[in-house]
Amino acid sequence: MTNRKRGREEIELNYFENEVKEVEWESVLDRNNNLYSQFHDILVTGRRNAKRKRIFARKEEPLTPNNLSKYFQNVGVDTRETAARRFKSRMFEEFPKVTKVQVERIIQKLKKSDTTDAYGLSNNALRKVKSYISQVVADIINESFEANVYPDKLKLSLIMPILKDVTSNEYDATNYRPISIMPRIAMIFEIIMKEALEDHLLRNNLYLHQQHAYIKGRTGETALLLLFDNINKRLQEGKHVVFAKCDLSKAFDTVDPDILLYRLKECGICGKVLAFINSYLQNRETIVKRGKLDSDIRKVRTGLLQGSVLSTVFFNIFLRDLPRNIPCEVVMYSDDIAFVVSSKSTSKAEKIRKRMLATIEMWCANNGMAINKKKSQSLPKMDCFRYLGVEINCEYTWNSHVEYLRKALNIGIRKIQKADKNQRESAYFKSFYIKLMYAILLWGNTPEAAEIFEIQKEAVRLIGRNTMIERDIFIQKKIMTLPSLYIQQCLRFLHKLNCNEYRHNQYLRNCVPATAKELYNSLPAHVRSYEFNDFKGKIKNVCLSQAFYNLQEFTEFDWSMKSLPGNEFTRTSYVNRFKRELDNAVEKILSRSIDETTYFVKFQSLLVKDYTLPLCNEEDLNEIFELQKDVMALLLGIDRIDRAVFSNRNILTVPSLYIRKCIRAGFTNAGHQYRNVVELYNHLPGNIRQGNYRKFITKLNRILLDGAFNNVNEFYEVVRNEDFNEVM
Repeated sequence: MTNRKRGREEIELNYFENEVKEVEWESVLDRNNNLYSQFHDILVTGRRNAKRKRIFARKEEPLTPNNLSKYFQNVGVDTRETAARRFKSRMFEEFPKVTKVQVERIIQKLKKSDTTDAYGLSNNALRKVKSYISQVVADIINESFEANVYPDKLKLSLIMPILKDVTSNEYDATNYRPISIMPRIAMIFEIIMKEALEDHLLRNNLYLHQQHAYIKGRTGETALLLLFDNINKRLQEGKHVVFAKCDLSKAFDTVDPDILLYRLKECGICGKVLAFINSYLQNRETIVKRGKLDSDIRKVRTGLLQGSVLSTVFFNIFLRDLPRNIPCEVVMYSDDIAFVVSSKSTSKAEKIRKRMLATIEMWCANNGMAINKKKSQSLPKMDCFRYLGVEINCEYTWNSHVEYLRKALNIGIRKIQKADKNQRESAYFKSFYIKLMYAILLWGNTPEAAEIFEIQKEAVRLIGRNTMIERDIFIQKKIMTLPSLYIQQCLRFLHKLNCNEYRHNQYLRNCVPATAKELYNSLPAHVRSYEFNDFKGKIKNVCLSQAFYNLQEFTEFDWSMKSLPGNEFTRTSYVNRFKRELDNAVEKILSRSIDETTYFVKFQSLLVKDYTLPLCNEEDLNEIFELQKDVMALLLGIDRIDRAVFSNRNILTVPSLYIRKCIRAGFTNAGHQYRNVVELYNHLPGNIRQGNYRKFITKLNRILLDGAFNNVNEFYEVVRNEDFNEVM
């Protein structure tokens, strides 16, 4: 068939839904009897899986007017169908099935609260009966999704009006914010819908990078990071920059359901999902409660309810069209809209600002919204104003914010002074630390930050004794210095992007300050290779233990095993301190009701501490292992703990934990100076040491759980086994 002659008749077999196009059998078989078996395989036994298979090359035919007319007639339809098929993979047509376990998980995550809904049901009451109602609730949700109908009984919300500002006129209804208390069962509905919608938006990259509210991994700080990056780029180009902000008036209350449904269609949400959301938005009812008085039941004609977890997702989808209509750099945080324009002259930049503001007003008019002109401000028209909790001046420096922060921190110092000596540390974290942390990624390395660091030192001296050195107070009280806080925030933020923790935030890489990138690049390769949770813990321990006073101290820090966080860096003292922690955990277990949950929380969590067990020798391991077996025997009420007890409960023995930690340290080159780590790592075959780390660790965990090793020699025997390579 590969050496067919030219001019031979062409035949094409079309497969579509197991139907085959009719061909001229006799003419083909007369010319080549050898094709019979191949046609038999294709048409009778069905061994070919492809829907189209070319047997011969089709002979080209001349284009006739009729052929061209047929092509032109169908080209639009064919193109549209092809595009529809491509888009169908990005469409969200049906909610996934809900299980009992999923409902129990959602109920367990609800905040502990005795606040009741319109039917008198609270979160605490729901949590108590979750095991009895979870299956029934799951069935109701699945039936509602299938019928495309949201239950009418769950559309009644209780409105609790909250005064926006204490100084506002309490007799003016416009000064109140309507916070909705949804029916508790409705909250389960909404959380399931929210998770499914967010997964669809994330999977199809439908999040706008301009919006920074109600999206995982994005905060007011990321909005400010993007904003100041845009401003600094324009200033470096030598242009005059105008920064303006505006606020949408009653934004949630003015969302049009019909326009929202159209926006949902643009995001690929259709079919049963769109029909169910339409049912969810229709005929909603509210009761307003103030004090002991309740209002009449009234229908909601438009808008989204503030207090519903689903409203935030809908609101972001509703505003998707706004940035596309504004031809400049836009940053949004919920309904706060900020944009940056630049030009060679200030007057021209001001004209562009007015044109952009008119464009936003036109969009609002077309979408049933309005701008709150009282909150519309711009620079350099004003000397300074606050945006997302940060003071921004017309020179775009941090002088104004540092001055504002200095006044706020001085108030915090006075609160620390008034507090009792035993409560001063708590007062520091409540009234001082929170203000100090906000947006530190932006201003923490500026020259103005030195003044804030001096104020922090003054606050710390109030907490510690007068005879103590400042740095010792930071270390002993586990309070991070201002430079340490800046270092921690920079490294966490960059490592989260490096680990691809939130793929929809990768554009923020270009907005990170150059100093933060230098700090991250100064880390050893094995530290940068940690997963995010491990990395976060390592950086926190180092910053707490060293109390850096400047960035240079951090870049010169020795990351070897001898420089583990803490004041005692020798092997003996570190292991002894670990043993004391284990003994204290056992005492806590004995002083309370004992169960397996307490074991995992209080004891096993100490055993999995990083870099503790690899420092132990054989005698230390045996001592800790005996303590582990004593605790297990106490928990289970049995006299003897054997290998099967650990395997059946999926608990790693101390030797197994030691093996895993040493091997992990060997893979990451974190413990190459320790004989225990090197010896155990070198016992692994060479092909495994050069293989995939993640796959190996997953299989190693299973071997350690099944083996429940009592000592390291038992693991060596398994490694020497010829089947070990096949298992791995």
